[in-house]
Amino acid sequence: MPMILRMLPGTLALLLTAQNISVSDPATSWITTVPEPPIPNIAAGQSYTSWFGHKVTRVTDSRTGDGGSSWMHYYSDRSPFNKDSTFLVMYNQAGAIWVQPIDRAIPKGRAFLLTDVGRGPRHLGLSMWSPIDKDLLYVIGDFTKLWTLNATTKSWKMIRDFSKDLTGLPKDGYLKIQFVSQDGNRMIFDYNIMAKEAHAILAYDVPKNAVRAYKGRNLAKRSPEPNASFKLAGAGGADKEGDWISVQENGTPTSNGSSPDPLENANTLTFLVPWAENLLGSGYAIAGRVATGHGASMSHGHVRVTSSETGRYVGGVDWLNALRLISTQAAPNPADQGRIPYEDLFYWPGSYGMTGVHLSASGPSDWLALSLYQESSCDKRLIKPLANEILMVSSQGRAVHDQTKHSITSNGVFRRIAHHYSYPEDCGQKNPYWGQPRAAISMDGKYVVYTSSFGRTGRLDVFAITLPTLP
Repeated sequence: MPMILRMLPGTLALLLTAQNISVSDPATSWITTVPEPPIPNIAAGQSYTSWFGHKVTRVTDSRTGDGGSSWMHYYSDRSPFNKDSTFLVMYNQAGAIWVQPIDRAIPKGRAFLLTDVGRGPRHLGLSMWSPIDKDLLYVIGDFTKLWTLNATTKSWKMIRDFSKDLTGLPKDGYLKIQFVSQDGNRMIFDYNIMAKEAHAILAYDVPKNAVRAYKGRNLAKRSPEPNASFKLAGAGGADKEGDWISVQENGTPTSNGSSPDPLENANTLTFLVPWAENLLGSGYAIAGRVATGHGASMSHGHVRVTSSETGRYVGGVDWLNALRLISTQAAPNPADQGRIPYEDLFYWPGSYGMTGVHLSASGPSDWLALSLYQESSCDKRLIKPLANEILMVSSQGRAVHDQTKHSITSNGVFRRIAHHYSYPEDCGQKNPYWGQPRAAISMDGKYVVYTSSFGRTGRLDVFAITLPTLP
């Protein structure tokens, strides 16, 4: 395999010929192997061009914030950039929350630590930027309270204490903010008991200041899954308007993984519930369900169902290593166990035994970000199609899989964007979870933000890809 340097026009054809590849554009090919180019030597604020021709900017390094620390964003289900991409919320290796002012993904001035801002909560939890106010960051403070931080004025405001809404639950838990609708009127939280799974879901109507709390054991009684050992795995989110809530259930597969039915192979099921409907209602109050992976290669079931547009959800399914587009417009059939009709969106070829994935739909368009990562790099770096890359996938594309031949007949619409150079688990320096790139689209759709170890560096930093204009 020849070493790949930064390609000049015309060099691409020679490279492909040397690898016996006859593909006109590898950026749109799911069968072309593009090994990682040499890792660029850049500092925070500097950029390089990815093999696929896109600008990648390093946002943090050892000089950022308190100096010497690793830096990371939280997860692919939320944008670490604010509404107009002028602030980055990030975490250091101790879990402390910082905000870094930025300009076109370049750090601008000093980052500040949230606990250094006076008259705020003492203990900080998860955060999420407001989709309507570029300055506001929602933060869970002191375990059960919702606060906002104005990143420009550096001032706190307490919005609501949810402790009374959690009556009857163990008191050693904490809220996690999972979703804010585009208009800011609906929010979803889950309540986690220390070192355990989510124990309750809170649906918060902001204008009415009204809360509905759903407890895990009560919700389990309404589950249509007969073999499930039910416990909430998190609210997961909703569609962008908050008309539907997605709820995850961990259970026991009804098969050993050999069934052609992904629902029978799954131990993580996702229920889509109308916002206006009581989750504890009678009959099929839970609108339907889809398999989201049986916990093997695909990020161990952490890929969330999230929205690409109103009334549509995208979920990860590792039965075929596929993204699956689920339509909520069609009513589920109770006689068919409440299944929701689906269309396949994209397949990636094989998990290679140790590839995980994260999905982001936090941008304003119908394009999604998909980050594939190698779960162990102790042996050697994978050299396979799409391995350790970040892709953009259109929710308007469709993929067809021949179940009898176990082959991909046609694939979706996508663009390969960049290699992320992250080594989540390395034998010498372990960054097992936070080293996963967890790529997330910015709310303005201009960037894909991810975390990377940038080789075997023993540290983590935040990077941003400037997105092209996609059809």
